[in-house]
Amino acid sequence: MATIILDVNGLQAMENDLTEDYELGNDIQCGVTKYWNSGEGFDPIGKSGSPYFTGSFDGKGYTINDLFINRPNEYGIGLFGYSAGVISNVGLVDCDITGGSIEVGALVGYQYNGSVTSCYSTGTVAVTGDGISDIGGLIGVNLYPITDCYSTCTVTASDTDNGGAIDVGGLIGACSSSANAVVTRCYATGNVTATSANAEVAEVGGLVGDIIGGTFSKCYATGNVTVTAATTGEDIGGFVGISFGKLDDCYARGDLAITVGDTSLGSIGGFVGYMQDYDFDNCYSTGRITETGGMPHVGGFCGWDPYDRINNSFWDTQTSGTVFSDGGTGKTTAQMKTESTFTDAGWDIPDTWYLVDSYNDNYPFFPPTGLGHIWVEGNYLHFVHEKEEQTLLGTLTGDTGVAGHLFSEGTALHYIDSSGRERSQGGYDTSANATGGTLWIEDRRLHYIDENGDERQLGSWVLGHSKLAVDAILGSW
Repeated sequence: MATIILDVNGLQAMENDLTEDYELGNDIQCGVTKYWNSGEGFDPIGKSGSPYFTGSFDGKGYTINDLFINRPNEYGIGLFGYSAGVISNVGLVDCDITGGSIEVGALVGYQYNGSVTSCYSTGTVAVTGDGISDIGGLIGVNLYPITDCYSTCTVTASDTDNGGAIDVGGLIGACSSSANAVVTRCYATGNVTATSANAEVAEVGGLVGDIIGGTFSKCYATGNVTVTAATTGEDIGGFVGISFGKLDDCYARGDLAITVGDTSLGSIGGFVGYMQDYDFDNCYSTGRITETGGMPHVGGFCGWDPYDRINNSFWDTQTSGTVFSDGGTGKTTAQMKTESTFTDAGWDIPDTWYLVDSYNDNYPFFPPTGLGHIWVEGNYLHFVHEKEEQTLLGTLTGDTGVAGHLFSEGTALHYIDSSGRERSQGGYDTSANATGGTLWIEDRRLHYIDENGDERQLGSWVLGHSKLAVDAILGSW
C-alpha cells in the first residue's frame, strides 16, 4: 500500500525510503522550503553516488507549489535528483530551481530508468557556473519514456568561465542513447537562454538540446531560444539543437537569436540545428532566425543535414526570414496555413493534426487525445471522448471571473470563457442522485452534479472531422 504524502515534510521524508510507493493526498505548499538548510532549500530525492529513487510517485493530479531549491554546487537537481522510478500525475507550480553545472530539471535531474507520465512544471530553472550541461525545464537527462508532459519554465544556463554551455532545452536537456527514450505528446513553451562568457555554446533547443537516441512524436516547442557565446555557437534549433533520433509529427514556433564571437562554425535551424541518421517526418517550423552574419550553416528548417533524412517537412520562408534550408520545403505564410500543403505531402488531417482558423495562428496543431480532458478555448467548453473533441457553448451571463474556472450553480453548469466572461448551460435531469466526483464524461456527454445533488447531463458537438465542420462550430472565435 502506498504511503500518502500530505505536507512538505512528508515530501522531504521520501529520502528515507527510496524504494517505497508514494501518493499525494492533496496539494503541497512548499513556500517554507526557501528557508530550509541555510537557504539551500529542498534536498532532492535520490543523489549521485547514493541509491537512486527506484519507487513510484503518483501525484494523483495534485500540485506541488513554490518548491525552492538553491544548490549551485551540487549536481542532479530537481524534486528528484536521480531517479529510476515511475513518476506520474503531478504538477510543479511556480518552482524556483537553481542547480550546479550539470543534470538539472524542475522534476528530475537525471531519469535513468522507469518513466515519467502526465507531469508538468511552471516557474524557473537556472544554472550559473563553469561548464554547464544537461539543463531542462522538466528533466535534465532522460533515458526512458516520457508521455503527456510539459513545461512552461524559463530555462537559463550561464557559463561564467571557460567550460561552455551545452545540452540545454525547454523540456529536456539531453535525451541520451537509449531505444527506450520514447517521448510522446510533450511540449515546452518557456524561453531558453544559454550564454558563455569565454567559450562556446552548443546543442540548445526549444524542447530538447541533444537527442542522442530515442523517438519523439506529437511534440512541440513555442518558446524563444537565445544564445550568446564568446566563441562559437553550434547546433541550435527551435525544437532540437542536435539529433541522432527519429522524429515524427512535431513542430517549433519560437524565434532564434544567436550572437557569437567566432562565426567559423555553426549549424542553426528553425527546427533543428544539426541532424544525423534517422528520419524526420511531417514536421514544421515558423520561427524567425537572427544570427551573427557569416555563420556557415543557417536554415529555415535545418542548418545541416548531411544524410538527407528530412521528409515531408516545411518551414515558413516569410516568418523565418530565410529561403534557405538544408532539408525541408520552404512555403509562404499563406501556404503554411493551407490544408492542402500538408495533405498533399501525406499528413494525417484531422486524426493526427488539426488546421483551424484563428487557432495556433492558423498553423497546424495537435488535437487533444486525453480521454476525459476538459478545458476552455475562446467562448467554448471543450472535452474529449474516445479521441473525439466535443464542444459546448454556454449562454453568456455577463459576470466576469478567472478564465477556465468550472463550477455548478443551482441546476446549471457554469464556466469562465477565455475572455473572463461567465457562461452557463443547464443540463437534462437524469433523475439520479450521486456522490463523489462532480464532473465526468460518459457516452459522449458531460455529466455533473447540481447543487441539489441531482445528476444532470449536457449534449455536445463533435469538433472537426473536416475543416468545414470546425469552421462552422468555431465561427465566432
